[in-house]
Amino acid sequence: MALPPFVKKLLLLGLLLRITYAFLLWTPGFQSPLESMSNMYVRSAYGILSGHGYAQYVPLSPAYNDIINKVISPAFDEGKYPDTEKLKLSNEGAYPETLHPPGWSVLAAALTFITRIPVWFIMQAVTILFDLAALLLFFMLLREWKIKESIQRTAVLLYAVFPPLLFITANVRPEGFMSFFILANTLLFVRYYQTRQFRFLLYCGLVSGLMSYFRPDFLLFVPFLCLIFTAEFFRSMSLRNFLLYAGRPLFILLVTFATLLPWGIRNYREFGQWIFTSSGAGCTLVTGLGTYPNPWGFGPSDADRLDEAVKAGYRDAFDVKADPFFRQMFSEAVAEHPSAFLGILARRLIQPLAPPYSWGIQREEGASFTAFRSKGISLLSAWTLILRNYWTDMASAILMLLGNAGMIMLFIREKENKILRWVPVLAYAYAVLSHVFTHMAPYYVLPAVFAQLLGLVYLIAWLSKLRKTSVPKA
Repeated sequence: MALPPFVKKLLLLGLLLRITYAFLLWTPGFQSPLESMSNMYVRSAYGILSGHGYAQYVPLSPAYNDIINKVISPAFDEGKYPDTEKLKLSNEGAYPETLHPPGWSVLAAALTFITRIPVWFIMQAVTILFDLAALLLFFMLLREWKIKESIQRTAVLLYAVFPPLLFITANVRPEGFMSFFILANTLLFVRYYQTRQFRFLLYCGLVSGLMSYFRPDFLLFVPFLCLIFTAEFFRSMSLRNFLLYAGRPLFILLVTFATLLPWGIRNYREFGQWIFTSSGAGCTLVTGLGTYPNPWGFGPSDADRLDEAVKAGYRDAFDVKADPFFRQMFSEAVAEHPSAFLGILARRLIQPLAPPYSWGIQREEGASFTAFRSKGISLLSAWTLILRNYWTDMASAILMLLGNAGMIMLFIREKENKILRWVPVLAYAYAVLSHVFTHMAPYYVLPAVFAQLLGLVYLIAWLSKLRKTSVPKA
């Protein structure tokens, strides 16, 4: 496939901006990967390289101290590769990881083993390449939809320069890979819709399985897109059409879980349970309740869950044995105050209307919403602090509010192009609905941002056309 010159230029622009951001995240003005959840993934990657397997560590245990002091610190400071035989690392306090599927850490360990480049930097490089591939997939998807070239150019340009994508790509976390997987599955699904060749559903299942090794929350993404066939089914109801209608998502799920089978087998051997996704669902459900002021007294952070888990006799909040404990805590809380739960659901639905995607710029100490809550500070009284620290997030929210409006406008106006009008709406709807009942954060819906960017460009094009037609001719 010969790429148009503008795509080549935008790929180069996207590469330069992502490399720039990869350097900026290590400077004082930006949020360092060393101060984020990235540390958990990096520890797991170096645990694989150090002979612990896919593991995590009890804080301050002998194994934890060894992996930090003998492996990770020298790797970051001096670029040293772990020499397992010489280091003689302790195993006391290392345990099999189940909170996150192993995709990111296994890839990081393999690339570091091959290149001897420390995990942080090789993963910044490979994530940049994946996101540039996502940019190319976005262009291919727009061309598949036969969208005007002017809209294609602007939409791909926005993807290349959108700061939240630059940040998530450089932040050394699995989220940086998700746009690639979502756009790959969307393009494959569109190809299936147009050709009705079942092999594209097979590819969707394989991609979904690989994607779920990075983040499992989009496991049902393509089966959800299959809702586009609902009208076709009701127009011609028959046993054959029902089997086809129900068979598509079931086939995709079968392939997806087959791809995840090695992860499930590993967990069954370790714990006697078939865990295909994560052991953190229960903890996440309770933290989702604690994000907002609530009648149960739940705190908003993983540290709060850790305290609750330890008091109940568990190793930590993400212990396989603690998962049922938190699931029961969640169920009892909702049964006790169902109206409070409905209120939290309503508040979660507000955020995706205008998601405040982060640009990765460092904030002042104590300027987090968690800190405001813990200190009893009202948002109105801290408005200057919020404006100073969150103006980039507010800019994202405004742009995405317009993008959502444009996505709805596209849905209303493009009546002759069913696949164009439905797929962006379904893609973003899945990103929202897959988290609204558990826990909502802006980066959870970022993988479907292509739909909002397309909507934003569509809205701009419509306003520009409206302005031209409204100007009287001389």
